[in-house]
This record gives sequence, C-alpha cells and structure tokens, in this order.
Amino acid sequence: MLENNSSYKNIIYPFFILISVMLSIYLGTLARNEWKENQYIGKSDKFAYTLNISGSGKVFALPDIASVSLGLKIEKKTVSEAQEESTKKMNKLNEELKKINIAKEDISTTQYTVYPVYDWTEGKQILRAYSVDQNTTVKIRNFENIPKVLQLIGILELNQVGGLQFNVEDNEKFQGEARLKEIKDTKIKPEI
Repeated sequence: MLENNSSYKNIIYPFFILISVMLSIYLGTLARNEWKENQYIGKSDKFAYTLNISGSGKVFALPDIASVSLGLKIEKKTVSEAQEESTKKMNKLNEELKKINIAKEDISTTQYTVYPVYDWTEGKQILRAYSVDQNTTVKIRNFENIPKVLQLIGILELNQVGGLQFNVEDNEKFQGEARLKEIKDTKIKPEI
C-alpha cells in the first residue's frame, strides 16, 4: 500500500510543479502587460489643445540648362586595345564639344568601367573580349547648341547615349520664393 502511495506522489508532484510554473509565467505576463499600459500614469493619449498649420507655395520657372549623357562601349581582345580606342574617341568628343563653346567645367566623366566579356559554349565560359564603358555628362547652357551636341552621336559613333534633361541651374532661388509663398498662404486653425 505504501508503494502505491509513493508512485501516486511521483506522478502528482511533477504535475503540480508544472502547473505552478505555468501559472507563474501567465500571471507574470499579465502583470507586465498591465504595467506597460499604465507606465504613463497621468498623461492623456490626446492633447487638449492643438494647432494645425498648413500652407503651400508654388513657383514656375523655365529651364535654363540642359544635360545629356554621351558615352561609348568598346569591346576588344585586350584591355589596352579597348582603352586606347575609347580614349581616342572620348578625347575627340571633348575637342568637338569645345568647338561648339561647351566649357571645360561643363564636361565631366560620370562612368568608366573595364570588364571581361564571356561567351557560353557547350556549358563552358570562354573569354570573348574586354569591354571599356565610358560616359560623359555634358551641360548645355545655350539651347541652340543642343542639336550640335546631339549630332556628335552619329559623327563619333557614340553608342551609350541618354538622359537629355532640362533643369533650372539656380534651384535654391526658386525654392526660396516657393517657401515665401507658402508662408503667406499659411492657415492656422486652433482646435480645442
């Protein structure tokens, strides 16, 4: 009879311990959640008094500068051959741009990359050539020069061309004017 009683205790005690641990975790979680909800005692979720301020200001400006990206991709058997041809053509581009009164500071190299080009034949990678990619961004201040700059694409056989954009060079001046209009347009609405 004692043996049955001790085996009964061996089963019941671990069960009570497990239930006690689970109950402690549950109560601890509830207490933590209650504490987090009330950690700002005395503060309201909503503000009693608010001010809503809104306004807008727009300024329109005609573009006074254009920019375009002109470039070249050359593939040759060796890196030096590709670089040599790319350099010759890009130097020629710079010379032609200067002839049409594009200032040196308005011509900037924006990309120059050299990498191998591979072909896949029968599941194998075979080196075909080396590629040199070079791009220059040109700012055009006199819009009458835009057609002359674009003609150079065909004359020099450029093959990386894009991004003709018209912009306002002194953006900050117009942003300031827009901010002043926004301030004049401001509406203040108090809410209680």
